Amino acid sequence: DDLPNPERYNVHMNLRLNEDGTIADLSLVDPKRRPIGSSFMGTAVDRALRAVRKCEPFRLPSDEYELWKEINVYMGLGYVDKRFCDREFGDV
Repeated sequence: DDLPNPERYNVHMNLRLNEDGTIADLSLVDPKRRPIGSSFMGTAVDRALRAVRKCEPFRLPSDEYELWKEINVYMGLGYVDKRFCDREFGDV
């Protein structure tokens, strides 16, 4: 809500998990690294990484580890399917 044009700040991450649901690795895919300086995109990257880390440990079925050991995480309004948005998002 505090970033101008929030639909422009999308973050794609790759999350690898240990069998106990803890994070083995969390890396940026797009952008490939945090922009230098105090840019709005840098703020979006920081928030996305922090949001994923705050979910640790992930509570997932251990017998299905092969299905969830590596997850692509997409955060940002640019990844929202507009068909499923309600009116609160406006014209995304």
